[in-house]
Amino acid sequence: MRAQRVWLLGGLGALLLLALTLGAAGGHLPAASGAQGDALPPQVYDTVPLPGEELALDGPVVLYFDQPMDEATFPDAFSVEPAVDGALTWSADASVLTFTPDAPLARATEYTFTIGTGATSAAGVALEEPFTLALRTIGYLEVAEVLPADGSEAVDTDSVITVIFNRPVVPLLTVEQMDSLPSPLVLDPPVAGRGEWLNTSIYLFTPETELRGGTTYTATIAAGLTDVTGGVLAEDFRWQFSTVRPDVIEITPRDSADTIPLDSPIKVRFSQAMDAASLEAGGFVLENLGPFPLPEGAEQPAPQPVEGAFTWSTDGRTLTFAPDERLELGSAYQAQVFADKAQSSTGASLREDASSFFVTAPYPQIVRTSPFDGERDASPYGGFTIYFNTPMELDSLEDKVIIKPEPWREFDSYYYDWDRSYTLAFDTEPSTEYTITILPGMQDKYGNTISEGLTVTYTTAPYPPELSIQAPGWVGMYSSYNPSTRVFVTHRNVSRLDLGLYRLGLPALAELTGPNQWEVWDLFRPAPADLLRRWTIDVSSQQNVRRYELLYISDSGPSGLENIECLDAPAPQVTIGDVVIVTDKDRRPLNVRAEPNLGAQVVTQAAVGETMQVIGGPYCEGGHLWWNVRLNNGITGWAAEGDQTVYYYEPLGARPTDPNLPGAQPPSEPQTPPALAPGA
Repeated sequence: MRAQRVWLLGGLGALLLLALTLGAAGGHLPAASGAQGDALPPQVYDTVPLPGEELALDGPVVLYFDQPMDEATFPDAFSVEPAVDGALTWSADASVLTFTPDAPLARATEYTFTIGTGATSAAGVALEEPFTLALRTIGYLEVAEVLPADGSEAVDTDSVITVIFNRPVVPLLTVEQMDSLPSPLVLDPPVAGRGEWLNTSIYLFTPETELRGGTTYTATIAAGLTDVTGGVLAEDFRWQFSTVRPDVIEITPRDSADTIPLDSPIKVRFSQAMDAASLEAGGFVLENLGPFPLPEGAEQPAPQPVEGAFTWSTDGRTLTFAPDERLELGSAYQAQVFADKAQSSTGASLREDASSFFVTAPYPQIVRTSPFDGERDASPYGGFTIYFNTPMELDSLEDKVIIKPEPWREFDSYYYDWDRSYTLAFDTEPSTEYTITILPGMQDKYGNTISEGLTVTYTTAPYPPELSIQAPGWVGMYSSYNPSTRVFVTHRNVSRLDLGLYRLGLPALAELTGPNQWEVWDLFRPAPADLLRRWTIDVSSQQNVRRYELLYISDSGPSGLENIECLDAPAPQVTIGDVVIVTDKDRRPLNVRAEPNLGAQVVTQAAVGETMQVIGGPYCEGGHLWWNVRLNNGITGWAAEGDQTVYYYEPLGARPTDPNLPGAQPPSEPQTPPALAPGA
């Protein structure tokens, strides 16, 4: 019995599935009547085979009608092209017609089955139009594709050979039943291996060993192989492919390599498994070519073969040669593989000769240092590095370097094999001259000693200029009730601050503090129209010393020195160009120093009542405001202006009248007890 599915769309859009079961006598056929009960023309609603399916050579063709038919009208109405003799048989209800050929049909041939309009139903109604069914009989078995493809060259010797057929050749079987399946592939030259069916139409052949390199193979699928439908391979299918010859992929040490350790083995990697005997019997040779470079005037010695032991990787593709004795220091060697002697494991000759020339580690010596001798402006952050021409023994290096001036704390040292360098990572001081003494006695890994010492003198550069605002982050919040905002600025090796103050709206502030603030800050530039003021402040400090300035930030106000607050120091009374007098408020002579800080050397002293001229400054350092002064005798130096209790000097003729200012008490006669220490 056969079933058809019909989809009907109801008035409300509902989808209804009806299953109509059709069959032989006693079944119910689809209705074939008109609206008033008139008989409708008969139709063929199904066939076996369906259109597009292959027709078996001896298979019948079955036609299903939607109503009983008049059998007597069919001998004349039914035909086959090309003509085929056969029998027509009907089901009991005369609704199913079967055509069975008297003899097998021709292979790979299209047959057209036709029922003309002379055929009528049992009710006497004829077909409205002729019915035709075109079917093609089972064709020939063919090879659809092969791998490697026909004519392929340089095929890998470990390739799997694949044959793909156009139709199923074998049935689906269990693994245990695979041995009973055909093995259709034949190779010339013969190759031992294992064949298997990946599925019903794909055959794989895996050689037991590699294919022979540099060889042309002919593969054949013999005619007569049949598929599961009876299709036959009409003639032999034959194709050819050629395998790649064995080659040397790599020799280590690599060609032109130098500083090779004396205990290094030589390795040769091949593209195919090799015949060990052919390599060990002269296919591979290592020779000592003598000292390198050759001493001036010396003759090149004859190459000397190096004896050693051979080992092989499990896949036979990597040879390792270990010399019986350690290689000689500072000598040239050449490893060679000869194509006329070396063979693969399958007997193929090597494609071409291969060789590698290399030089062993030389006698140890220092090739350079960083910083180098005489270098000016060396990095103020790095330590000192020695570079050698050969691998060194770390233990022989650690006590052979003397650093002057000595680093202020302990430091680490490192030796790196990759560049043969020894680094002493001490804290380097800026603007400092260093003398590094390298003592004799450093040894390479083989015990050879550097017999001469070395002295390196260099000077480090100052720290690079730096400047930063000390805020909680990129955005600082400050009180708007103060007449000005005070912020710390940190600087080093900077002489001037150029400041700009801009108005910032709330939308811009929101972006600068929002989730994408990193991108916004990177691109943010204040609009020129939002500029409130620009001003410049001259600052100064000792070279390489980081210092802090407390700045006043406001939309209007003082610039220059008045914009800086020197913490713990009194407000300045003097300026550059003033003539000042040492006051008697402290009663001690005034120290004049080489640098503007309390730790600097005292170059001279100024007595109470002595006058000086201010020629530079100021620097804020250590709670004092320092001015550069010149004494009457021409000596110049730095003198602190005062502290929170007293001014050490003041403009000539000036006397403070505010009793709250330092030094406002009535003047007294200058008395300088010898036991008192000098002032700042």
